[in-house]
Amino acid sequence: MNEQAQASQICRHLDQAAGQLSYRVQERLAAARAAAVGKVPVSEPEPSPLHSTPREKPAPEGATPWWLRLAAIAAPLLLVAGIFLVDVVHQEQSAAELAEVDAALLTDDVPLVAYADHGFGVYIKNSRR
Repeated sequence: MNEQAQASQICRHLDQAAGQLSYRVQERLAAARAAAVGKVPVSEPEPSPLHSTPREKPAPEGATPWWLRLAAIAAPLLLVAGIFLVDVVHQEQSAAELAEVDAALLTDDVPLVAYADHGFGVYIKNSRR
C-alpha cells in the first residue's frame, strides 16, 4: 500500500471514531486540523454555550497591572507609617529630655522651696541650652 492510500485509510478511521467524541473535543480537533494545514493559527476554539467552561478573561486595554495597583496602595501606607515613626521618635526624644531634667533636679542639691517656684523650671530649661 502506498503512503497516500494508507493516509486516506487512517483519515477514514479517525473520522468514524470522531462521531463518538464530545462536541468540545470535536471542536478542538477541527481547530488543530485547520492549524496543521495552515488555514488558521493555533488557538482555543470558542466553546458553545452548552459546553462552556470558566476561563480567565483577558484584561481590557486600559487595565492597570496588579503590581501598579499594589504600588498605588503601598505608597500612601508607607507615607503614613513614616509620619507615625517620626512622631514616635519625637515623643521618645521629648521623654528623654524630660527624664534628663528630672534626673538633674533629683540629684542636685536644691532646696525644696525651689521646686515650688515657677521661674525655677524656666531657669532649668534655659540653663540646659
